[in-house]
Amino acid sequence: MSRTAGGVTMILQRLSRFSSVLRSAVSVHLRRNVGASAVAFNKQLDPIQKLFVDKIREYKTKRQTTGGPVDAGPEYQQDLDRELFRLKQMYGKADMNAFPEFKFEGSAAAGARRAGVLFEREKARQRALRPRVEKIEVRHLDAPRPGATFVLNGHLSTPLTCAAHLSEWHLRNSVLALVDGRPWDMLRPLTRSCDIRLLAFRDRDPDAVNRAYWRSCAVMLGCAVRRAFKDEYPVTLVRAPETPVSAGAFCYDVVLDGRLRGWTPTREDLRSLSKEAHGLIRRDLPFETLDVDAKVALEMFEDNRHKMELIEEKASQNPERTVTLNRFGDFVDVSEGPVIPRTGICFQYEVSAAHGLPGGEGVLHRFQGLSLPVHMRAHHVIWNRLLERSRKLVTGVGQKATERAAGGREARDETEAAAVPAAPDPGSVRHPAAAAAGGQ
Repeated sequence: MSRTAGGVTMILQRLSRFSSVLRSAVSVHLRRNVGASAVAFNKQLDPIQKLFVDKIREYKTKRQTTGGPVDAGPEYQQDLDRELFRLKQMYGKADMNAFPEFKFEGSAAAGARRAGVLFEREKARQRALRPRVEKIEVRHLDAPRPGATFVLNGHLSTPLTCAAHLSEWHLRNSVLALVDGRPWDMLRPLTRSCDIRLLAFRDRDPDAVNRAYWRSCAVMLGCAVRRAFKDEYPVTLVRAPETPVSAGAFCYDVVLDGRLRGWTPTREDLRSLSKEAHGLIRRDLPFETLDVDAKVALEMFEDNRHKMELIEEKASQNPERTVTLNRFGDFVDVSEGPVIPRTGICFQYEVSAAHGLPGGEGVLHRFQGLSLPVHMRAHHVIWNRLLERSRKLVTGVGQKATERAAGGREARDETEAAAVPAAPDPGSVRHPAAAAAGGQ
């Protein structure tokens, strides 16, 4: 093998960790070109291989110009994604899929499919570890049957199973559970004998329910953004910062394609994003929850360094190094806490704003939205008032971590006060609308 071809091969190998698509192309290159001369190598280049060779030459030129290593981060990945999309249009999908170990897909679609497949595989693996059904006793603490004990199947039955044994009202209105005093997803299997309470939006203290609802709406926002921008303008999801309902909006932080630097959404853009979210609501998708080893989670999100950093952060908080994931439909995300049972619980839902964040070099944006559940609908006058407030930039919620993950040069101090009114007294909060309007 010539020195030139060998050098390109070595560079391809070193850069392969930045992209699963690149890894596939590397395998094709290694099979076809080991032992080829530099001239033969150049003659044999197919469009995909030529793309990567050109990008590597560009990378080397930048490195020589700067006199040091060049960060092959999100912009490098997005550049590759754009070029692959153009190649698909130029050569046709059939030609792009002709390579034995390479099937062309946009990065968002491929990443979502891989995460979904790995999620399902891990769920099946965990079930296989428990071939025998273990019986557990679950004691319900509240009305209408305080002290009632149900004999259920461990690792299979959920709080929703308990609700079904109690009444139709509990089945329709329970949004969250307290398992031995700890907030617990309604569709998350119970693992041991325990005491349980079922929570609804109209409870005297709905704080935990409101936070779960807000968190769920934020995850749906991330999915809507990813779907709306598609693969022509690939976006990278960073995280959904934990935002109090009193902030007036839930959030998801996203790194946009470099071509959208400084982008400001129009009303039509926001309407399109809201339409994507309403599609999720109409499908009434269940929220699944799964605890996995950090290594499994890292494999699911290997193309997203922001998620990988978040996974490492979550794993470091427990000795087992486990991470909790949520899934609805084909969308998988790192869990920030308990969520609602289904997307159909949302009723009024609107993506209200997208703000550029400092330190993100013009591509880091915070998308914001507002939603109310089907159990609590607001008059259009109240809704419009809440919606106007939700357009203000929410600050002071995980901004330092987000900017650090996105490579921002200067991260704001997390102690910066949020530009929202103080939260109302918990006893007066009946649902997210009341909480969001509390300071007005």
